[in-house]
Amino acid sequence: NSIRGVIEKHSPSILSTSQSPSKQMLESSQLFPSITVTVCSGPTDLYFRVSDQGGGIPDKLYPYIWSFARKSNDKKILHKFTNFSKVPQMAARVEEYERHIVPPDLSLGIGLPMSKVYAEYWGGGLNIYSLDGYGVDAY
Repeated sequence: NSIRGVIEKHSPSILSTSQSPSKQMLESSQLFPSITVTVCSGPTDLYFRVSDQGGGIPDKLYPYIWSFARKSNDKKILHKFTNFSKVPQMAARVEEYERHIVPPDLSLGIGLPMSKVYAEYWGGGLNIYSLDGYGVDAY
């Protein structure tokens, strides 16, 4: 989520530069802000923090980040599960993965809810602090 957010927020400024495409690709990694990952441990705890400057989660979507599905009359709010129709039926073979049958940018909207389920199953938790327009810290 952090990588996608940073690329989506900062790529328009990269695309608007007047450099040649090959030079632009070489220098593009310098134009993106860093995503910081901090790992801390104690006698009984292990903490991870992922901090990015990917624009944050919009305030209108923040109440729904832990939901697997939702209904809304507001057409501006994205509906989860709408991309499942774009996932082709597969036989779960390595060839399918190697040929990129499922587009890498296909978002199904279940990453955060499933991460929270896994963290809580193993006795942990997941907290997200978002500053709309700036970025996210996930603990």
